[in-house]
Amino acid sequence: MEKNNKKYNPSSIGVLKRLGVYVSDLVIFFIIASIFYSLFATTILKGLPFYKTQEKRKEESYAFCQTIIKESGLVSFDEEGKEINIEQSFVKDLEFFVTDTIIKDDKYNEMIYSFYLEYAKNNLGINYSIKQINEEVFHANSKDSVFVTQENENFPVIFKEGIKDNLVLYLNGEKNSNTLKDYNKYLTTMQIAWEKASDDLVNSPEFEKNALIYGDTQNQLMLSHSLSCLVIYFITYFLYYLLIPSLLKKGQTLCKKLLHIAVFFEDEKPIHFKELLFKTLLNSLLTVWIYPLLSLFTLGLSFINMPILIIGGTSVSCLIPCLTALVCSFVSFMVLSSNTNHQSISDLALKTVVLKENPDYVEQKIENEGGNENGSSI
Repeated sequence: MEKNNKKYNPSSIGVLKRLGVYVSDLVIFFIIASIFYSLFATTILKGLPFYKTQEKRKEESYAFCQTIIKESGLVSFDEEGKEINIEQSFVKDLEFFVTDTIIKDDKYNEMIYSFYLEYAKNNLGINYSIKQINEEVFHANSKDSVFVTQENENFPVIFKEGIKDNLVLYLNGEKNSNTLKDYNKYLTTMQIAWEKASDDLVNSPEFEKNALIYGDTQNQLMLSHSLSCLVIYFITYFLYYLLIPSLLKKGQTLCKKLLHIAVFFEDEKPIHFKELLFKTLLNSLLTVWIYPLLSLFTLGLSFINMPILIIGGTSVSCLIPCLTALVCSFVSFMVLSSNTNHQSISDLALKTVVLKENPDYVEQKIENEGGNENGSSI
């Protein structure tokens, strides 16, 4: 039987069985490699001086940024240290606006004025006058803002006519279409002002410096995990797909052995170690897409952020080579599905084929059965 200029081998293994063996072996390999990485590799990694130094820098920069955020007053926290919903802060500020207690005892109670005129001025080098805050932050007198400026532009903003009454009613529990409309408009105005203040905070030199340190150390730590995963991947891959088949002979992995299939040359001679080594190397590159998943039990879904390398401060995501390998694996499977003896790319390169464990016995049996059909005696 001829097809694609290749002689059909009746002992060759079908596509579905090849796929089943591939998936089964991959699952076993993944479990072994993941356990090895989680229990041993991460322990060694976290004990390295480089890792400890980066982790310490990350914690310090994070703590510094958290301190700035808390002290700025732009974010409030409850007694347990959990962040309070920003709308609750806006409601608290609303009381200061309607009761005209934005300034009390020479202190600014309201969040935005307090941030710019006290914290930012003293700690971030940001010098905004009340007039600038009114115009550039609250956008007073604009169509979409609920605020207008007073005659003295150096005084805090006040509500537009009618809006203050509706907001007082809203605070007292009277919620109707008019009060709700003005309340939502107030929230929108405050949200815009808060975002402007937040941008000024995070773009301040001290915050930006520590945020960059945090980002850099985070990338370095993730790169360490990525490279250690890659090392464990290749070590475990060669142990499972090269050492075990070398011991079991005929290129058999655990699942191939259980299903009585093996790797042979096209002349049905068992594969040699040299060719098995090359086949394992090529297949390891095609299967490298699985390597980030080894850290799933350690990093959770954060493994998606692992870089494969960092060039000049710019990280290259591990997803790039992984997606490339996944596409190549799919192409290899399509090649396997379409050719005569279901040979993968590595099989075609090495002139190997996956057959039943004892092809000579199978061929002899087929010949004998053929002889019986023709009336021959055994």
